Amino acid sequence: MLKSFLKKLLPPILLDIYKTLKKNQNSLTGPFPYNEIPDENVWIGNSYKSHIKSKVRSIDFSEKYKYDYLDISTLYLNSITEEERSIKVLDWAGGTGRVWFNIYKNIYKPEKIEWNVVDKKFLMEMGENHSKQNKIPIRFFENIDDLPNTNYDIIYINSSIQYLENFQKLLSKLLKKNPKHIIFNRLLISEGNLNLTFRQKIGERVTPCTFISEKELIQFLHDNSFKPIFNSPCWGQCKYLSSILSKKSKQSLGRYFSKDIIFRKISS
Repeated sequence: MLKSFLKKLLPPILLDIYKTLKKNQNSLTGPFPYNEIPDENVWIGNSYKSHIKSKVRSIDFSEKYKYDYLDISTLYLNSITEEERSIKVLDWAGGTGRVWFNIYKNIYKPEKIEWNVVDKKFLMEMGENHSKQNKIPIRFFENIDDLPNTNYDIIYINSSIQYLENFQKLLSKLLKKNPKHIIFNRLLISEGNLNLTFRQKIGERVTPCTFISEKELIQFLHDNSFKPIFNSPCWGQCKYLSSILSKKSKQSLGRYFSKDIIFRKISS
């Protein structure tokens, strides 16, 4: 009823603003028990596909990327390639490979990095086209089991494990690739001892989105011989989340909602 009333009353431009604000306010609500949130497979929806296509098209190689969370990854990769001959990166759920495309020109020796993305086929196809057009080498695979190598120096995870019910299961599988480093960008975290799951709306579909207990993650990786060597709030993501989370939700999560964390293998 309110929607039809606003359509009659407001000019189109104001109605668009209202829709945007309404969508932002309802895009992340909770927390709720995980099994009470429907998983509507947002990743195959047309809204998500259109969003990803626009992100790939918007990559501008003439200027520095505009994502602050990539600075630490770029810096860390440059420092590693100075020390080692070459490195293999496994970018889990890396989509179209957009992170690699964005940081490529800021890597001092990109020829020393082999970037491997594991994600869905339609994302892989978009990434492969972009790679050919811009002559940026990258490799795509649909499953972890399809990867040709046993060992990967770096596991890279950018804002994705929050969509898993059990992050330990995935990390246990990735750790079999014998990484020396694990980089988390825009990791959604809670500062307590519990993983807190929210109802996230992406386009017209809904999915569970879990803020992982930072303590639990650090303990899990410590038990697997990894220690954090960098741990900082991802300020851009924190600011965005603060604008869409309710006051009660923010209180349940703690001071920060997203972090960039780098882990390194503990020498035996």
